[in-house]
Amino acid sequence: MTRHQRSVCQLTAGAAEVDITPPAGTGMVGGLQPRPSTGVDDPLFAKALVIEANGVRVACVQIDIALLPRSLGDPCVRLASEKTGIPVDHIIWTTSHTHTGPITEAEAYPDDDTSREMKWATTLPGKFAETVQKADAARRPVSVSRVRGYCDSVMANRRFRYKDGREINRWLQHRGEENVQCLGSAGPIDPEAAALCFDNKHGRPVAI
Repeated sequence: MTRHQRSVCQLTAGAAEVDITPPAGTGMVGGLQPRPSTGVDDPLFAKALVIEANGVRVACVQIDIALLPRSLGDPCVRLASEKTGIPVDHIIWTTSHTHTGPITEAEAYPDDDTSREMKWATTLPGKFAETVQKADAARRPVSVSRVRGYCDSVMANRRFRYKDGREINRWLQHRGEENVQCLGSAGPIDPEAAALCFDNKHGRPVAI
């Protein structure tokens, strides 16, 4: 990747991660039916970046789960705010949308009783807050730069466009479109991968 526009503005930033991997047997979301995990190929993490400038702090949290409903996300944010003093509206989160992570809402599979799988979810606010606390405590002076690269080998447009105007996801094919000409992908992909890189005084990345 190529770096651009190195900032001369003084910032502090800190990053941290906390393992949130549930125990084997926990129900996983991301399939057509719930299924229990049978072990760990890769651990799941909550990762936080806390940035401060002119006395204003912002926390960005990324969580290795498929989705985080507001009913669970709001308690995570409130607890992190209570533990760090970072205002609630200065804490943002996103998920990696893994399809092999734990169920985080009881209604994920309406035809199955997944409420029993929600025990793990009750631990998430504490781990979320712990991650933000650790990142906040790790803040050090940094410089920030924009990085950019290109990758076109790991993504594709998953929709096909047909001559009658329909656009159909790949996994929903064979439902009546067989006699209609396919015109190809519904649109192009964006091959650019962009990020912000926060480097410490030694030029080593604190977070990307």
